[in-house]
Amino acid sequence: MGKNSKLKIEGLLLKMGGFLLITFLSASVLAVEQLTLAEVARRAVARNFGLRAADAQVDQARRAKSEATATNYPRLDAGSAFTRGDGPVYAFASLLDQRNFGAENFDIGTLNHPGYVTNIKSYLRAGIPIFAGYEIQSWGKMAELGVTQAESQATGARQEVRLAVLEAGIQTLQARALGDQLDERIRSSKQEIEPDQSGRCSIFRTGGRAGRGGRL
Repeated sequence: MGKNSKLKIEGLLLKMGGFLLITFLSASVLAVEQLTLAEVARRAVARNFGLRAADAQVDQARRAKSEATATNYPRLDAGSAFTRGDGPVYAFASLLDQRNFGAENFDIGTLNHPGYVTNIKSYLRAGIPIFAGYEIQSWGKMAELGVTQAESQATGARQEVRLAVLEAGIQTLQARALGDQLDERIRSSKQEIEPDQSGRCSIFRTGGRAGRGGRL
């Protein structure tokens, strides 16, 4: 999988996580308390797991930059290695390395079956970088670019979550306003219909009485 594909997938996951969280927060707000859009956006950013992953990437990039910067300083390395075996070649080389090889080790039987030999190596190394073919400088620049990219992605992801919250809030307000308008129109229509129906009923009753009188 290429780097661009990986970034697209991560961006999609951030958006999906943001939308799911926004839906949850919106339901909570409607059911429990009334909050401003700014407060909802703040909570969405704080509780989004995708943004936490983006922050972790920023932290990782900063640590890589610190490691690259540390290569400019003097360095002290220490280590130790332990090996043990009974191979003829290994035993022969280990005894030579330890300066512990004697005439008895030239015996044919000893050469073929030397027995187990233990070899312990320890080292202490100090150094300071002088010139590494601009490798250190290139490493530092790449690490700095990595930090910039990670921070930009995290900032962009936060802005996307905030924008999604604002869009959801505006849609909610528009839906409420439309609902209020519809309710007002329904009430107005009812008020117009009720007097008209009352008038028709009065006319019908009057006409009915007149008809009865004519028959008599």
